[in-house]
Amino acid sequence: VIQSSCIAFFVSLLLIIAYISVRFRDPKMGVSAVIALLHDLVIVLGVYVLVGREVTPNTIAALLTILGYSLYDTVVVFHRINENMKGDSPKCTFATMANHSVNEVLVRSLNTSITSLIPVAAMLIFGGETLRDFALAMTVGLVCGCYSSYAIATPIYVMWKTREPQFTKLQKKYGTEIQRWFLNRLPQAAAAAGTAVDAAADNATGQDAAATTAASQGQQAASKPAKTQNRSKKKRKKVQG
Repeated sequence: VIQSSCIAFFVSLLLIIAYISVRFRDPKMGVSAVIALLHDLVIVLGVYVLVGREVTPNTIAALLTILGYSLYDTVVVFHRINENMKGDSPKCTFATMANHSVNEVLVRSLNTSITSLIPVAAMLIFGGETLRDFALAMTVGLVCGCYSSYAIATPIYVMWKTREPQFTKLQKKYGTEIQRWFLNRLPQAAAAAGTAVDAAADNATGQDAAATTAASQGQQAASKPAKTQNRSKKKRKKVQG
């Protein structure tokens, strides 16, 4: 059973790399996702060694199940990065866009992982001896898979992708520092928008002031003929008198 499970495991890794490479048209995504999966499996096996539990067919089944849970978050992050970088002229580095993509899906992935972890943890605590091997592997695997998509798969993919000529130019242009987005905008874009708003407000204020000045000048000009007429009438009365 263990031999058949190992064959299924390696075949699944090859199929995962092939699918992600075709789906996102980038083999680097598939390799990065598989590295994160291997990390999860190594951690699970390490916990089994530390606690001294036997690796049973239930454990192997749990390891194969972990692949799907761990891969889900990785694919979600990679899909978001792929969508955000579709623009013809990105205004930031690849690392900045990847960091923004992670922030966009982080809460969603945490909610999904916690929801999946609750019944597995209940199975580990209240389940029988037969289910504990499966539940222990699933619990450790879900916890590892929750952070490996962001702490392992995405950084490896970013470091690998940044070496491409297109993104190397962006890094030279915008620097190596990862910028934080604010209200779904980059800092320079937000500053430019704020400057444009301030300029528009100043322009509107200047137009209002000019209109007010023109109106006051018009009123003064209109009042001058009336005053002149009143003076001429008083002079005529005096002459007639």
